Amino acid sequence: MTGGREAGHWILHNVPEGSRLLAVGPSVANVLEFYGHRPVSALSVSTNPRDRNPSYTPVINPDLALRDGDFQYLVWDAYTAGHSRFFSAEVLHLIKRFNGVVVYRTVSKVENPLRTGMLVAAVTIYQVHP
Repeated sequence: MTGGREAGHWILHNVPEGSRLLAVGPSVANVLEFYGHRPVSALSVSTNPRDRNPSYTPVINPDLALRDGDFQYLVWDAYTAGHSRFFSAEVLHLIKRFNGVVVYRTVSKVENPLRTGMLVAAVTIYQVHP
C-alpha cells in the first residue's frame, strides 16, 4: 500500500500513546498499526461474525464511538477508497461531522479513485473532536 509505512512512522512519532485511530478498511489499518504501534480499527469490518475475519473487531456504531471519544483520529486512504466507495464516503462524512482537521498527508500521490485525472495524497490522517 502506497504511503502506509511513512504514515505509520508519522503516527509512531506524533500520535500520543493511548490514542486510537479509525481507518476505512482493515488493510490500511494493519499497516498503520504495524508501523505506528497504535491501535487502528477499520470501519468496513462486518458486524456479522460469519462475514469477517475473526481477528478483526468491528466498530458497531462509529458515530457513537466518536461522540464518546473512543477515536481521536480518522484515516482516509486512496487504496481502500478505490475498493469501497461506500465506506470511504462514510469516513469522509464522519470527518466533516466531527470537525476533522488534517494533521498528516503522505507525500506519495496516487490517482484519485473518486475523481479520474486527479492526484491525491495516498493517506490522509485527520484529528477529530466530539
